[in-house]
Amino acid sequence: MIIFCNRLRLILTAASFLVPFTGAARAETYEFDKLHTQILFFVDHFGFSKSQGEFLDFEGWFTFDRENIEKSEVEITIYTDSIDMDDDKWNRKMRGKTYFNTKAHPNINFRSNRIESVDDKNVSVYGNLTILGSTRPIKLEMRLNKAGLNLATGKKTAGFSGSAVLHRSDFGMTSHIRKNDS
Repeated sequence: MIIFCNRLRLILTAASFLVPFTGAARAETYEFDKLHTQILFFVDHFGFSKSQGEFLDFEGWFTFDRENIEKSEVEITIYTDSIDMDDDKWNRKMRGKTYFNTKAHPNINFRSNRIESVDDKNVSVYGNLTILGSTRPIKLEMRLNKAGLNLATGKKTAGFSGSAVLHRSDFGMTSHIRKNDS
């Protein structure tokens, strides 16, 4: 999952490679494979650059029903304290009260409530995203990269990419980084 962030909005993109932990004849449930799933974001730095960060710790699952895509589901919990901006000072600021306020809000959560097929490779995933204790509906546009037997593991694997647009101010992130916001 990739999150792009700028002063006006957050754009959420997912690149999730999943490894199954249960399966049924039609619906298969997968858990996120942390080696092959990244939760990245890019911060627009006043138009001068786009700095990359990521969340390193998360967990979740996805139920994939190819024959009845509307019966599929996804849920993910992202641990906000795992944010990594490749700079200790910036990490402290992003964990502070102005942005993710990780002490008061240790998790970002997403849970789908409806999935609609667009075509044989694309779906719209509707659900609720909670950041900083604020829950808002979002729509993820997801694309199936590939689903099948992983020759390296011998297990069924499914990979998806996707995106959503949301405004960070909807979740209480209304200020720019200040010197003493941690």
